[in-house]
Amino acid sequence: MKCINLLPILLFLVVSGVLTPVYGDGATLKELEEELYCMCGCVKILAYCEMNNCSVSVEMRRMISDMLSQGYSKEEIIEMMKKIYGDEVVAVPPKYGFSLAVWLYPLIGGGIGLTILYLLLKRRKEVVWHGEPEELLERGEEIVEEYEDYDEYYERILEEELRKLDEEEE
Repeated sequence: MKCINLLPILLFLVVSGVLTPVYGDGATLKELEEELYCMCGCVKILAYCEMNNCSVSVEMRRMISDMLSQGYSKEEIIEMMKKIYGDEVVAVPPKYGFSLAVWLYPLIGGGIGLTILYLLLKRRKEVVWHGEPEELLERGEEIVEEYEDYDEYYERILEEELRKLDEEEE
């Protein structure tokens, strides 16, 4: 009776991947599927290939499973898949050689961005304000009022000039 109660829990653990078979060096089929691209053309990681009737993903999974059951390590399987499908089968770039740049560029870019942000914030602190914000706002309102007076002045001049032109035409 107790076994029947534990059956749904055990089934859930198996389906969710918690109790997946572990081979050789501790690698699981799911781990390897998440590190390799499916080569059917869908441009997805093998574990998430959802193409209808994708024979390529089925074949790749079968090959990985067979190699795991024969005791191959994770690295050996990845190397074997690279020999079969080429370097583009690997979803996670290696951390050596030219591919090291893929890992370093975000760090370098982030460092440069943070440095620029720091310098801009430091520069902003060094700005000398010519008065309190309220005073500057009042002064700005006075300037606007002065320009409104200028608007009236220039409108009168424009009207006079237009009137003179009209008189000359008549």
